[in-house]
Amino acid sequence: MKMDLHMELREMVFKLLAGYECIVEQVSDYIAVDGGSQTCRFRIDLQDRYVMVDAGAEGEFVFEVTIETREGQALMMSAISSLVEWKGVDAVRRIGRGRLSEYSAFRSV
Repeated sequence: MKMDLHMELREMVFKLLAGYECIVEQVSDYIAVDGGSQTCRFRIDLQDRYVMVDAGAEGEFVFEVTIETREGQALMMSAISSLVEWKGVDAVRRIGRGRLSEYSAFRSV
């Protein structure tokens, strides 16, 4: 079941990122995304039934989301979308801890 959750999450993330200029590094236990200078880099660490996202130039902002439920998956994708599009970021700030600086949106392809 863990692998199914992770595969499903990977597919959702890649579908979201397909419309943006970015470099994606994927290994067995994480996905790292860099949209270039001035964008909010982030890394999605794939844990058992949840993910931990480190965001910002130095990974200074962290949030965790369970991916067992559709609601959790939706929250995760909404947060990732906010980081990529740099819209609705205040909602992301409320679910995490640390400081999230100001960044620009990823460039669309």
